[in-house]
Amino acid sequence: MYSLLCIVILHIVIIQIVHYITQYILKLINVKGKNMEKLYTAEEVRVALKMKMPTIRSWIHQQRLPVV
Repeated sequence: MYSLLCIVILHIVIIQIVHYITQYILKLINVKGKNMEKLYTAEEVRVALKMKMPTIRSWIHQQRLPVV
């Protein structure tokens, strides 16, 4: 029982860490996106961020990623 609780807590902590890292990356993209000299395809962004394409499309729809 104790080990299961530890695993659940560890899982929650890992999810939070991934969330904060993702938010940091998105802020960097948004800051640099305003003066961007090079444009990237959605596929290039997906590979760079190691995310799935539906996530990238969702961020574009939510205006978390700049689009031209």
